[in-house]
Amino acid sequence: MRKRLLFLSALTHSQEDGEGWIRTRSILEILLEKYDVDLLLYGNNYTADLPQAGGSLTVHQVKMTGTLRGKKLGSLYTPGKRFYPGNTSKEMKLAIAELCHMNSYSHAFLSYNLPGSYLDILNRVQPGITLIMDAFQPRTGRTYLKSGRKRIFIKPYDHLNAARLRKDMQRTMNKTALLLTASEWDALSFKAVSFEDAGKVQVLPSFINLDKYEKAEPAFKEDGVVLHWNMSTPQGKRAALLFQQNILPVVREKVPGTKFYITSNSLEAEVVESLKEEDVFIAASTEEAIHYIRQSKVLFAPLLEGIEARPEILESWALKTPVVTTFRGSETLICEHKQNILTAKTFEEIAQSIVTLLKDQELGAIIADRAFQTLLKHYEFTDIKQKVLSLV
Repeated sequence: MRKRLLFLSALTHSQEDGEGWIRTRSILEILLEKYDVDLLLYGNNYTADLPQAGGSLTVHQVKMTGTLRGKKLGSLYTPGKRFYPGNTSKEMKLAIAELCHMNSYSHAFLSYNLPGSYLDILNRVQPGITLIMDAFQPRTGRTYLKSGRKRIFIKPYDHLNAARLRKDMQRTMNKTALLLTASEWDALSFKAVSFEDAGKVQVLPSFINLDKYEKAEPAFKEDGVVLHWNMSTPQGKRAALLFQQNILPVVREKVPGTKFYITSNSLEAEVVESLKEEDVFIAASTEEAIHYIRQSKVLFAPLLEGIEARPEILESWALKTPVVTTFRGSETLICEHKQNILTAKTFEEIAQSIVTLLKDQELGAIIADRAFQTLLKHYEFTDIKQKVLSLV
């Protein structure tokens, strides 16, 4: 008889948080192979794309009455990792108590976008339950927007933030049986605050299901450059504008006839209007994005104000299209410049790397193949699934 698991998550409305929901959904899909799951969602609009699991998945929803996290001390000037317990919803508390009263759960999973204080509730209403928490931290540009301004005045707050963060991380590790992080760097951050509980911390990197991309690759890739990004965010809009102003003219001059594809799952009318040019093609669907990436010689995954580009890079690797990015865009991925990726620091270097790949298709094919092998070894869904199931 299959055991039962309680899966707690939230429906966020942040357009910057696509990677987080993809990760949460994928973990849920994996856990459904081993457990019957009660999914308790906190949010106002139930529009989530959930796995098809028949009777193995039962969905419950609680309307959001406040913010996901409580007020906290925090400097907007310093890019720090946030891991505060936050406040809990009264309605969520009641829903958890009711579900635990009606069912006996062997495990409970808490997604990254809910505060750690729910761990105490779960331990209280169902003692002995095995707690799993995802400590994935979305990288956004918000904490970088004001960096460098009058740092001397905010230094004391930074120290207080760091102390509180370490304390909360240690408490979380004490309460959980398994803590998942997205990178070795994040894992080390947790292990450093509690060596006794270091064995609980496991790295679950960004991963991708290759079944979605199974299709014969084109015999010849065209002179095309894809900017694949979330254009609904301020950072995405700025990335598109800088690409248009600083990179596109250089590439256009050195490789005439190049086509430029700007793709996003959501595009506002003003963004589309500002990007209109004869050789620029704009797409706002996943299917079109995959098509353009597959047939083009280069994908540019930009990095602005602290936003990482893991999903875009992994998707391009799956489609065997070489990637040009900045160092920060790829810093949490297993990659090496000129081996399975090209990294650059300035607009000039970015443009030159793109031109190089457009002119030398053999080099592009070599880099793309190495990247695909890296994907198979470290980021493919099947291997990640086996690891998760072995841990739970």
